[in-house]
Amino acid sequence: MLEEFQPKTEPIFDRDEEAHLRQPRNLKEKFVNFYYNAVPYFTLNLVWCALSLPVVTIFPALGGLYYAVLQMSQDGSADGGTVWEGFKKFGWLSLRWGVLVYGLGAVLVLNIWFYFNLDQAWAIFALSGAVVFLLIWIAINQFSFPILLLQEEKKIILAIRNGFIIVMRKPLVALKVIALSLLISAVSILLPPLWIFISMAWIINIRTRTAIKVIKTLQTPDEPKDTV
Repeated sequence: MLEEFQPKTEPIFDRDEEAHLRQPRNLKEKFVNFYYNAVPYFTLNLVWCALSLPVVTIFPALGGLYYAVLQMSQDGSADGGTVWEGFKKFGWLSLRWGVLVYGLGAVLVLNIWFYFNLDQAWAIFALSGAVVFLLIWIAINQFSFPILLLQEEKKIILAIRNGFIIVMRKPLVALKVIALSLLISAVSILLPPLWIFISMAWIINIRTRTAIKVIKTLQTPDEPKDTV
């Protein structure tokens, strides 16, 4: 269980039952509902894109986007100013998180490349291990930053630890989120303007909402399992 996880605010799950009562009943309603829910993320994504342009601000901009999406999940509203607020408030924290997470990810990728090109019989086992570790690392850290924002203690290692607990307790959910992120990324590679208008905000929305749902499940184990 997430013993050391302490949410920043209490009412982060109250909207679930109300949302359930408003479930769309046909394809048209589903499309209209999706469009209506996606519109606010256009602004968030545009501001994130603008803040990322200097390159050195990529991680603080990503932290600002995570913060705004979390506010959207909790309060139902956020705008470009919310991204800027998160950028200023959590810029240094997100920079340290990004250097650690992506730095170790780069080390794992280099290991995969090294073992892939190594002409030794045992290299296949080392390659397989590196691939598995990279997959687990990606699965953990798709949840670690929203958890970090929710924690009262802003400790990066603690957030990674709690992300690991989520992955171990809900591995299929973690894999679904990775698959959805890859699908959105693939579509966005084919249609590059989507990166400017919606893609990153929607990926982070999926990760953040899933993290919140899984945390709720782990804190109340008698309830039915959540899905992505």
